[in-house]
Amino acid sequence: MVMIYKILYNGMSLSLQSTQVRLEIIMHCLLIVC
Repeated sequence: MVMIYKILYNGMSLSLQSTQVRLEIIMHCLLIVC
């Protein structure tokens, strides 16, 4: 169970790193709209 959690965590961190710029742009757009 712990190993599966670590694998999922590593996958999530990689996904967040690859889409960090996109997330920041979305957040800025939301702030501007709101």
